[in-house]
Amino acid sequence: MGFKDARQQLLECLAEGNISHQARNNIDVKNLLETGQISVDMVTDIVKRARGHNYECSPHHTIKSIDVHIIKTIVKAIRF
Repeated sequence: MGFKDARQQLLECLAEGNISHQARNNIDVKNLLETGQISVDMVTDIVKRARGHNYECSPHHTIKSIDVHIIKTIVKAIRF
């Protein structure tokens, strides 16, 4: 699966609320969506703006049969 397919699938899952989180240590450091520090709308906006150079895919560190899709981007601070 390439960037465009991964992005499209992620956007569909976000829109449908098809999101789950695995319980683990340090969740507050790794998952801003789960901790409420960022909203689904904000994640959707970030994903829509991402381009192929922001993307990488690699095997999960312990379960090699699972692909981990990563979108790296810089998010500017938002003041409310």
